[in-house]
Amino acid sequence: MEYFILETDQRILQTIKPESKEGQFEKGEPFVCNTKFKEWGRLPDFFVVQKVRKKYFCFSDQLKQLFEVYADGFIRAVPFFPTDREKERQEVYWNLELAETEYFANRTLYSPEKPSLLKEPDCGCYCFQAEDEKGSYIIVSLHMVENMLRREIYGVKFVPIGIREGIA
Repeated sequence: MEYFILETDQRILQTIKPESKEGQFEKGEPFVCNTKFKEWGRLPDFFVVQKVRKKYFCFSDQLKQLFEVYADGFIRAVPFFPTDREKERQEVYWNLELAETEYFANRTLYSPEKPSLLKEPDCGCYCFQAEDEKGSYIIVSLHMVENMLRREIYGVKFVPIGIREGIA
């Protein structure tokens, strides 16, 4: 099975930058945060909020429903509500934390920019979270990528990830 790292597509014009109070993502409780929406354009279905020591993966309600079907369960699924008070608009997003895998390999001396999997997950996992010294990642299977493309998920970039079978 092929796997991909889920990233925010940097080409999109309408991004969400939630102005959250310090520690709101860390608390694990629903919260409202202020933001500015543009009058035109579609909001992304996936974006990442980078805090000092951690990345928070944010999913639209539509994308979260797809992950509910394919994930073995969430460690954490906390709703938050980006709100533009001037335009009187509010959206529902989810901060998801998936189960981590032990198959994720650190970058090597030979390919420092490309993370990879040590071996193919034997559980038939469609999506999971992985971490190395450079950060956290959401990894999805080709099957799940195809489903996201059929549903016209917006604002997501799929970066192929290699599998290093037999390398310890």
